[in-house]
Amino acid sequence: DQNRSTGILGSIEVPLGLGLLRLSTDDRPDDIDALAIIRLALNQGIRILDTADSYSLGQDDMHYGEHPVRQALKSWKGPKDEVRVLTKVGLTRPNGKWIPNGRPGHLRAAVDGSLQALGVERLFLLQLHVRDPHVPFEETLQVLAELQSEGKTEHLGLCNVSMGELAQAQRYFTVAAVQNELSVLNRKNATDGMLALTRSQGIVFLAHRPLGGYGKVAELAQSPILVPLAQRHQATVHEIALAALLDA
Repeated sequence: DQNRSTGILGSIEVPLGLGLLRLSTDDRPDDIDALAIIRLALNQGIRILDTADSYSLGQDDMHYGEHPVRQALKSWKGPKDEVRVLTKVGLTRPNGKWIPNGRPGHLRAAVDGSLQALGVERLFLLQLHVRDPHVPFEETLQVLAELQSEGKTEHLGLCNVSMGELAQAQRYFTVAAVQNELSVLNRKNATDGMLALTRSQGIVFLAHRPLGGYGKVAELAQSPILVPLAQRHQATVHEIALAALLDA
């Protein structure tokens, strides 16, 4: 994940975050290796950890992706107060599928589960993972606003949203962050105005799949543009791709 604005993360010096999806779903590493990866990232200056209640193998495994964050921070000797943990609700995992659930009751229970899994009294940033097409968006937005007013989260954000949905949400609460896909392989959010809109409003833009995602990251190594640039600057194609994203 990549932070493309200042806003609530303005004090973070390294504009990169560690997403825990691949540490929590299919082919995930064991607990020892997962914790080692998180601590390595923290030791390299990463201060943004991005997870979700649905980062798991299935419905019986919900909140799995939040537990390693708690464990890693508990044992890490660095400045814990600098670390910002971002989590998400709004997806369920029946039979390993990804199914939206924006019902107020579900979101309330999910947030309570995240607070328990992370071992905190208040979340730093709670993000709606995706809009549920079977629930009126207003109901979902209203309960998120209520959860914030009740002190269960400091900030609220949205993931995988359109500019229209962002505007709708802003009638209910201050949107602190938008997490949409952005990379050199998928520049839609840079070309359709979303990136410019968030920047103009001081909203943090979190670029997920900054290297194209698990299924496309190998394409970078074949890029006729990135490969020569990497050779010229004695860098990897992944470093060039991230540098290009930072300059977007």
